[in-house]
Amino acid sequence: MPVLRGAVSETEGARQVLQPQMPGSGHQGEEAGVKRTSSQNKALHLWIRKLAEAMDDSGMDMRTVVKVPIKPTEANVKEEMLKPVIEALWPDIHSTTELSTAQIGELYEVMNRFTAERLHISVPFPSEEEMRQEFLAKHGGPDFICSR
Repeated sequence: MPVLRGAVSETEGARQVLQPQMPGSGHQGEEAGVKRTSSQNKALHLWIRKLAEAMDDSGMDMRTVVKVPIKPTEANVKEEMLKPVIEALWPDIHSTTELSTAQIGELYEVMNRFTAERLHISVPFPSEEEMRQEFLAKHGGPDFICSR
């Protein structure tokens, strides 16, 4: 890969520039809990961007790279599945808070079709009754609302 051939010299250059700041170098930042420096942060993000560009230039897709088992959570399903679909369907929308009621329905239909076809999982959209039960379960059940 021509993009990566110069990476060794670039890595050595970055290491020389940031050596006093790199964790494990015997200098600042070695203790647990010490925050990374501004230079380290900038270097890290530059490296990530260059790595991403090199991977993209070589035609890689993240699904072929990341094959570690990651437990699905509400947060990573939202970030890794819903948000890319939202951005593809509505490029001007950057948050679920900006979706209209119609868009929520459309998003559900698109995602449910995908999960049903590809993952063989179909989860019905919560009804008002299910939402009420969820609220009651979270906040102490019916006694919470009726108690004085």
